[in-house]
Amino acid sequence: MRPVLRLVLRVLAPPRLRRAVRVRVDARYVTRADHRQDIKEALWEIQMLRREVLALRREVDRLRSY
Repeated sequence: MRPVLRLVLRVLAPPRLRRAVRVRVDARYVTRADHRQDIKEALWEIQMLRREVLALRREVDRLRSY
């Protein structure tokens, strides 16, 4: 795999403009920490759904046995 190359341009710009550009660029990307948290939440949700499906299957089996 190739290393990711970063292109950094140094430009003299007013702080307000630099801040506006940075906010716009940052808004397009998710941080690693946020991505990890999203994955953890998705896995937790999958586990909860799995438990719910198992409980529903047990309930269906119980009702069928009557």
